[in-house]
This record gives sequence, structure tokens and C-alpha cells, in this order.
Amino acid sequence: MINRNQMPSKITQKLTSSVKSLAPNHRPPPLASRQKIGFLGGGQLARMCLLEAHKLGLETHVFCSALNEPATQVTRHTQVGSFKNKLELQSFCQQMDYVSFESEFVSVEALLELENKFPNKIFPKPSLMLRFQNRLEQKRTLQEFKIPTSPFLEVKKPEDLDRAWNDLKGPFVLKKTFGGYDGYGTFFAKKLSDLEGMSHQVLNSDVGFMAEKFVPFRRELAVILVRNRQGHLIDLPLVETFQTEGRCDWVQGPTKHSAWPRVLKRLKNMLHQLDYVGAMGVEFFDTGKELLVNEIAPRVHNSGHYSQDALFESQFLLHVKAGLNFQLQTPQILTPAFAMVNLLGESDGPVEIPRDLQGQVHLYGKAVNHPKRKMGHINYVGKKQKDLLKLALKERKRCRL
Repeated sequence: MINRNQMPSKITQKLTSSVKSLAPNHRPPPLASRQKIGFLGGGQLARMCLLEAHKLGLETHVFCSALNEPATQVTRHTQVGSFKNKLELQSFCQQMDYVSFESEFVSVEALLELENKFPNKIFPKPSLMLRFQNRLEQKRTLQEFKIPTSPFLEVKKPEDLDRAWNDLKGPFVLKKTFGGYDGYGTFFAKKLSDLEGMSHQVLNSDVGFMAEKFVPFRRELAVILVRNRQGHLIDLPLVETFQTEGRCDWVQGPTKHSAWPRVLKRLKNMLHQLDYVGAMGVEFFDTGKELLVNEIAPRVHNSGHYSQDALFESQFLLHVKAGLNFQLQTPQILTPAFAMVNLLGESDGPVEIPRDLQGQVHLYGKAVNHPKRKMGHINYVGKKQKDLLKLALKERKRCRL
């Protein structure tokens, strides 16, 4: 294990970036103190973003549905309301200097009219959140920018399931187009007889579906991209992820792939053309020769949590800085290797963490535990990925979840 505070300079590595130095007359104006930043949603992602926003002297606010959510514990300013209430959402946003999203599954229709009225306030733009929160529109966007992804088609009625089986030539994955995450809203058609059970899902759902061809893969990879308002775009290390029942279990990195430079170039072009601002998580299937984009998250992402301890600036700080139009510095990795393990609930009791763990513990302060719920994560830094991941998995077994 390497102590972050004693990290030798020779292992500090700079990663690829499109950042260029700004001429003095093109620099954005200085940040005034006590400006207000608000997050829509009170979960752990908002919590970790707000903690980083404090470093910039920002007054932090959160709009959420209950007073005991993780983000409410790290700010004095909480507004409890409904995400379906247009007037409440608009009132909250109008009081802020900057606004961002904890999740893409916020009803952004109420914010669309604020986008033109306050073009530099809400990030990412509500119109882009509307596009990326819909899985079908995500896939169409990937096609538009010629970013490799698996074949797909829209499913509107049960009869479309048979068409999907035929057109996609066998096994496929059925996904809800809205609201699915961590394995929720995802169903697998491994054999023809599975379609009968799926037809009930299609008939009884109030949201649409899409079918994606099943992709055999060697491993899953992910990356965090961050872009500011002036078009500076940086990419964090490419990492390997492992999912259990659709939920991120662990992350290790950095890693490489021969197709990555080509895919990265197209992803950057997409962000530039869409004028995307903030952090974006991108998940991939590694098929060996190819990298196929699985899904996009228009926000900070679980696969980037390692950055809190392995990078000079975390994904959460970079996301806030991007929205405030800070110049984004080339990411500096502080360690040859890193790993992250999620702490997923296994009971309804309190989480108990040994006091002698070698990793850096990040708990989310959730009031209620239940099986499969994300309660925290642990980051590890050191010299060898395999050794770190082995240690991380071993120490996690000592935690009472």
C-alpha cells in the first residue's frame, strides 16, 4: 500500500487531455465567494459533490424528497419537495447560481424553459438530460455520432418481442427506456420461451422498452469524461468494472484497450457537438477487438469513485469545476494502481466497519439498510492491481453489511 501523502513524484503520471492553456483575455472571470450551488436529488452522489463544492467556498443546497437523505447531512440548506412539482423545482433553481443533477431520472420537463432563460446555470443542460435519461434516445445518439454499440430496436407491444428475436438473431436484453439502473428494469431473453414472460412486462409497464442484442464480452470497462463550458475536455483513467446482478461490485485500474483511442475520439466529438457540460460516465463491453458502449450516465458515476483517493482531483470536484467553468487540469494519477469495492447491504441492520482496514472508507450515512443497497465504498491505492483487488475483497468480507 502507498500512503497518498507520501506519494513519490516519479509515479505521478499525466493522462490524456484536450486541455490547452488559455490566453489571459480568454480566461473566465474569477469565482465570487458564497455563490450558491444546488443539487437535484439527495443521494450519495450529491453528497460527495457537495463535499467537494465546500472546497470552493460555495454555499451548498439540495432539493430532495426527505430530510434524512445522504446529501442533507453535509449542508445546512435543504428543500424538501416533489420532483413532479414544476413550481417547486423552478423556484429552487431560480434561487441558485448553479444547479446540477444527482440522477438522470429527474423530471426535467419543468426545467426546459429555464434552460434558455439561464443558459449557464443548469448543468448538464436539461435538454441533454432529457435525451440521455431515455435509453432508446441514448442508443440513437450513439448511432448519430458513429460510436460503436450493440444493435437494438424499439419495443412498443408484445409482438415486437418476436421481431426482436428474429432481427437481432437470437438472445437479447430487454430494457426499460426510462428509470432503469443497477439492474432494475432489465430482463434477459436467453431462449425463445422467455418471450412469453416478457410480454407481460411490456403490457403492464407505463414506460417503453428497447431490445438490445446480447453481447458476449471478456470484461466490462468504464471511463469518466468531464467537459467545461469553454469546451475543455478531460478523460480520467480507463478502468475495469465487475457487476453482480447488474450492480457495480468492484473497480480496478488503470487499464488499456487497443480500440480505446478511436472510441475516445468519437466520444469527445459527441460531447463537443452537444455542448455537454459536467461529468459523464460511460460503460463499455470489451469483446476482445472492440469496445462497445453499453450505457451512458450524464453525471458522476460509481465507476469513478476511486478518483477520491487515486487522483489529484476527484470526479466530484471536476464535475463542480466544469459547471463553474474552471479550467480543467490534466488529471494526475497518484498511484500505479487502484481498486474500489462497493459496500452493498446484506441485511436491515447497521453497517459495521472494522477500524483497522487498509483502504479508505467512504460511507454514505444512509438511515436505512437493506439487501443490495449501496451503503458505501472502500478505495485502495498501491503498486499492483491484482494484489489491491485481492486485499479489497478480503477486507470487505470483514465488514458487517
